Amino acid sequence: MRYIEDFLKPTFAFYFLIISLFTNAQQKQPIYFTKTEICAAYPKQMTGWFDAVEHNFDFKSLPKTGKPDSLQIIVKLVVLKTGRINEIYYHSGDKSLLNPVSNLLANSGKWIPAMQGGIYVGAYRWLRLEFKFDIERNSWKFVRNPDDYNKNLKL
Repeated sequence: MRYIEDFLKPTFAFYFLIISLFTNAQQKQPIYFTKTEICAAYPKQMTGWFDAVEHNFDFKSLPKTGKPDSLQIIVKLVVLKTGRINEIYYHSGDKSLLNPVSNLLANSGKWIPAMQGGIYVGAYRWLRLEFKFDIERNSWKFVRNPDDYNKNLKL
């Protein structure tokens, strides 16, 4: 009887290990860094990002009048280690900006991924976009604020 128990113990442990590895492989969630040595950036850095917003944002989606006279949104996005934007999360601000900002980010092209320990990694990135209504021109204008792009966005 003892020989059977000694035989079953390693076999049971082996099968348990195989099953647990198989289930963990199916449920594996990607890991994204929140703090990195070098944060993800737009290819031409801050000025390139500001130019991209001014040229590619759908200003027609904003209200026709200047009420309210200022709109802003803060989003958290995931930049993969390949430089592609994977996920966009609403954090705060005017929810009517979420779709146009999501379209802007989805069509923004490849970003420079974050770097940790000399290796490109997937990481979260915070962005704030603010728009003001220019009464003289009767149109919306993107506000170029370096603090909205920088790594240490104050929330």
